[in-house]
Amino acid sequence: MTIDDRRGFSLIEVMVAVSLLALGVSAAAQLTLVSAGAQRAASDAGLAQVLARARLEELRGLAWTSDAGVVPISDWSTDLSVTPPRPAGGTGLGVSPDGALLSNVDGYCDFLDARGRWLAGGTRPPEGTAWVRRWAIDLPGALADTVRLQVLVVPVDRAAADRVVAAARAVNGAWLVALRPRRMR
Repeated sequence: MTIDDRRGFSLIEVMVAVSLLALGVSAAAQLTLVSAGAQRAASDAGLAQVLARARLEELRGLAWTSDAGVVPISDWSTDLSVTPPRPAGGTGLGVSPDGALLSNVDGYCDFLDARGRWLAGGTRPPEGTAWVRRWAIDLPGALADTVRLQVLVVPVDRAAADRVVAAARAVNGAWLVALRPRRMR
């Protein structure tokens, strides 16, 4: 066996192989980062939906009935800005002021941490706030015995009035709307 019979890799072949390997690893790393970001956004969107649904169900659970179809018997006093809700001291199903979804209105807003745990109600987010949850209640003009319930959940950094609608429509917020007719007791 002579020296010429042994073949090895030339320096150029090694450099090409290492370059291709580095390119592949770089692409995989970028894909991992994009995937992690998409997973985080999906997780945030899911949490926002859960938080909005929870408040919407609390609102739907309040009394919005009438006695034999004549006298309205509705909940105008439950305080939903605290957890657990209190039976008195709040706005219940009272019609919210204009702009309740666009700004922090006392009685129609609360603040939650990154895991969705309640922190406080009011108009100013406390330390550790990650989510702002707002709700609005109104009576649609054409439907006399119907109440419209809206719940908006957005990250605290997107809660400014000029960006709130866009944030709710983005993957990291939720905006739920429900109509509820008055029931007879």
